[in-house]
Amino acid sequence: MEQGSDDTSKSHYSFGDNRLAALRLEFLAATFAPSSRRFLQSTRPGRVTRALDLGSGIGATTALVRDVTNAPSVAGYERSGNFLAIARRRYPELTFREIDVLSPAYPDREADLIYCRFLLTHIHRPADVLTTSVQHLRSGGRLLLEETAALFSPVPALSRYYDLVEQLQAHHGQETLIGKRLGALAAGVAGAHATSALKEVPMAAAVMARLHAMNLATWKSDPFMLETHGLRTLEDLEGELKAIGASADFPEGRCLMAQVCIERI
Repeated sequence: MEQGSDDTSKSHYSFGDNRLAALRLEFLAATFAPSSRRFLQSTRPGRVTRALDLGSGIGATTALVRDVTNAPSVAGYERSGNFLAIARRRYPELTFREIDVLSPAYPDREADLIYCRFLLTHIHRPADVLTTSVQHLRSGGRLLLEETAALFSPVPALSRYYDLVEQLQAHHGQETLIGKRLGALAAGVAGAHATSALKEVPMAAAVMARLHAMNLATWKSDPFMLETHGLRTLEDLEGELKAIGASADFPEGRCLMAQVCIERI
């Protein structure tokens, strides 16, 4: 999945799509499901016949959209063949399409709801995704977005991890904390009305450390990370994160989530 960050290429995904990456997505989905469910419940349109989930991964968020909306037609868009295979096996009643969200057109039109969580942070042209998505909504349909605006932890190893992921994503033209400007991006979408809020989600240090350690396993073969930091540094941080993940003695941190609703006029 090694791709550049120029305007014509696909976005680079730095967290991998192997078995370990799929397990990470499973943990991530369980961690954020309660806050995402509340967001969906409070912002969904009154009638949802067709819903889309962009960057659907292993299908957990697609199933969440289905459960909250009871939409008869729900489709997940994902470009990873490995993740699609898992999603189709786990949720055979749902539709999953192999689609890059930077495509100028989606096969599903007149959607009532389009949802994406932790997607735009991996996209080097996030405004294009917003514009295309709104164009595929019916009048009154809503695009619902969740992205990280800030990460706080008093645990030094976690703070060092946050620095590394920001460096890696910046190298590929992406923003780890794109939630900081998500409201402004949404406000710039033509033919739509946007509202935004910031929600604080407490995060147990052990939970976050387990998630992040899985990314370190992938980064140990990433050319940029190896050249910039070296294998020893990555292995040391991975070991620290695994130790934190196995303990309940570390203070919790916080994730500040930007939750944005864009309604097509």
